[in-house]
Amino acid sequence: PPSAAEPFWLKISEPASATAALANAPSTFSRRAMAPSSPHRARSGLLAAALAAAAAAAALGLVTGGLPGLGFAALKASPAVKTPAAAVKAPPAVKAPLAVKTPAAAEKAPPAVKKPPAVKAPPAAKKPATSYALFMKEMSKTMEKGLSVGERAKIVAGMWAAAGDKGKKKYEDEAASLKKAYDDAQPPAPPKRPLSGFMIFGGDKRAGIMKANPDFAVGDIGKKLGEMWKAVSEADKTAYSKKAAEAKKVYEKALAAFTKEHGEPLKK
Repeated sequence: PPSAAEPFWLKISEPASATAALANAPSTFSRRAMAPSSPHRARSGLLAAALAAAAAAAALGLVTGGLPGLGFAALKASPAVKTPAAAVKAPPAVKAPLAVKTPAAAEKAPPAVKKPPAVKAPPAAKKPATSYALFMKEMSKTMEKGLSVGERAKIVAGMWAAAGDKGKKKYEDEAASLKKAYDDAQPPAPPKRPLSGFMIFGGDKRAGIMKANPDFAVGDIGKKLGEMWKAVSEADKTAYSKKAAEAKKVYEKALAAFTKEHGEPLKK
């Protein structure tokens, strides 16, 4: 039988009623425990009452930590019901519709309207021949064949010098008649554009530059005029600018009169 220092009810591993616990004890000890004069009878009554209270509390869910001293295990909470995975996932986001592209043809700007080409002047008539050219043409018919251009020119020059005023008059009259016909056939010429202040300055200084530098080419003369213009004082430049302004006014009046009588001048 178990000793008084280690009662048998401390060895109980599974919950059971007081009657079942006592039934598992040895018969001799049972009789002793249940005897009216036994000190274990009182302890058994207290144990039975404690076991009954613990069982009732466990049934009602009041005991959750268990009674390790009495062999009762803690009540385990039922596992949480898992939500289905399909219900957890959010529905896919609705994609925005693609932007409608504008046709490339609609994006291009319409082609610019081309301006009609300006009316150009008709090709000028061939200039009339001079008196010497007429004489050369007639004398070439009497020369021998096989002569070079240089030889023909040399012979004609000698013949022209020997013709004298009387011999030249025929060709000069013919050249004058051709020139008059040519001039009459030409459209009226519009007034010339006015010169700028620098161009007026160049007209005044060009003769002096050419006299001092006879070997100057056209480019050299222009370069020299540019250097001289830079050295001109502001007062002199202002004077040339005023001359240019006056020439512009004269040109504008002449152009207005020409346009009124002959229309807009043709562009060359």
